[in-house]
Amino acid sequence: MTVLGLLAAFVAGVVIAVQSDSAEIGLFSGIGIAFVLQRLHSLSRAVAVLRAQVAELQRARTEASPDIAMPAEPQSVPPEAAPAPKPPAPPEPPEPAVTEAQPVQINLAAGMAIDVDGTLDLKGHGRNDAEERLKERILDGHALGWRTLHVVLGPAEDLRSMFLDLVARSGRIARYAQAPIPMGGSQAWIVYFRGPGTPPEGN
Repeated sequence: MTVLGLLAAFVAGVVIAVQSDSAEIGLFSGIGIAFVLQRLHSLSRAVAVLRAQVAELQRARTEASPDIAMPAEPQSVPPEAAPAPKPPAPPEPPEPAVTEAQPVQINLAAGMAIDVDGTLDLKGHGRNDAEERLKERILDGHALGWRTLHVVLGPAEDLRSMFLDLVARSGRIARYAQAPIPMGGSQAWIVYFRGPGTPPEGN
């Protein structure tokens, strides 16, 4: 039985005793009133004692079973984001191909003879022979630092075609021109060499 139950039973017993005693001595007699007051005084003291016992019991329970602090749940740490990959370096542009400028045909004054560093007369030679002779003279002239070469072909059309083909693929010739009339006119050519030092591929 709990403390509160005991207290209720005690109060009920006091009330019954008061009612019983009051019936015997008279509810309105002076003795009956004194008796009731005595019982009520005893009841208040008992209630005070019970309250103190209840408070002590509650305090003892609180001290005997303190609240157990639950450990805090570990906070999940988000994984570090992986560093973004570096963008690939742009491809380097290809180096421009070094191409040798093609020889340029120029025009000379028709009636004015000019000074030249060398002369090659190919009139009457076959195409192959004339081509080999012209190649050798171009190599020699460039190596010697010549500036100009006078090439005489004559009226043969095959020699003219050979000359133009060889000049176009030669890396040692910068310019060429049809010779002035005093130096052969349409049957001869003046060749201007490139500067010495770095002869490109070709003849």
